[in-house]
Amino acid sequence: MGFNKRLFVGGAGGITPSDNFAIDIWSGDNGTNRNIPTGFNLQSNGGLVWIKKRSGSGGSDHILMDSVRGVSNFIYANDPAVEVPNGGSTHNQLKTFDSDGFSVAQSAYTNASGSTYVAWSFLGGGSASSNSNGSITSSVSANVEAGFSIVTYSGASTTSTVGHGLSAPPQIIIVKGRNVVAGLPTLYNDGSSSFAMRLNQTNGNDNGNKTLMFGNGSSHISPTSSVFTVGNSDETNQGYNYVAYCWTPIPGFSHFGTYDGTNDATKAITGLGFTPRLVAIKCHNASSQWNVTDSVRGVTHPLEWNQSSAEQTRSDFIQSFDADGFTVGTDDGVSDAGRSFIYLAWA
Repeated sequence: MGFNKRLFVGGAGGITPSDNFAIDIWSGDNGTNRNIPTGFNLQSNGGLVWIKKRSGSGGSDHILMDSVRGVSNFIYANDPAVEVPNGGSTHNQLKTFDSDGFSVAQSAYTNASGSTYVAWSFLGGGSASSNSNGSITSSVSANVEAGFSIVTYSGASTTSTVGHGLSAPPQIIIVKGRNVVAGLPTLYNDGSSSFAMRLNQTNGNDNGNKTLMFGNGSSHISPTSSVFTVGNSDETNQGYNYVAYCWTPIPGFSHFGTYDGTNDATKAITGLGFTPRLVAIKCHNASSQWNVTDSVRGVTHPLEWNQSSAEQTRSDFIQSFDADGFTVGTDDGVSDAGRSFIYLAWA
């Protein structure tokens, strides 16, 4: 018999983190319809479920399913492949979004006996609605209180704007072409700094293509409180269908920032305003993995969002989650002189 474990967190500021974001781990039991409780209603409110197998030597892809595209389809975080139909004997991953969490099927990716898994779940904003704020009409499920939205749209093959449904400019945007083999452009934009990388790659900031992926081809255009801009790129805006995941920081719940690495034994990253449960780190001026760890699996057990590899044990990675941030170690994936990093953190 497998086990489920999740961490509940009380209120911080005006939002209760555990009502909007959950971390679940479980051991597979080969069940064909196993509920994984998150503590919130994905059936009514929708959302994004991101699942990764932790164990095994063969590796396993990151599986992303959301309520706007429907659980009948999933995409990979670490692979540029097209959207995959969910079902059958080889791709039977997630069965349903439930009144408490979601249910997984008997699959090597989600519930095989002898394997262990993690899921990061973000609560959505209910059924998708049409958004005409941009030059492209989008379908949006926006959890404005938690600063998260799921957006789908069809590309126009010319510089366009897309409504995201949030009340502030998104600082993180991940885009994936659903029916085209293309990377996952990921924009970090805090108003003063902006970097474009691909979630499925180790490369640092792609300044040359940033203007094409998130601009007009000659200059980058920052997101506004109502829209983000996409250029004529097959990764964000040609004759294909796309999904975008957008986050804006919410005090007491989410914080996205930058820091410079050091040769010191440890470096404290402060100013978050909360103790994080999930932290992802990426070097933006050199090649590195998208390293991610959380409070349920333990801070010294990173996974890599851009890789199918199993969970690692790294004593030189993140050292601790602190009252106002986190402390990194000496691994060059999280801190090294001459390297600069972005981080994504949720409580």
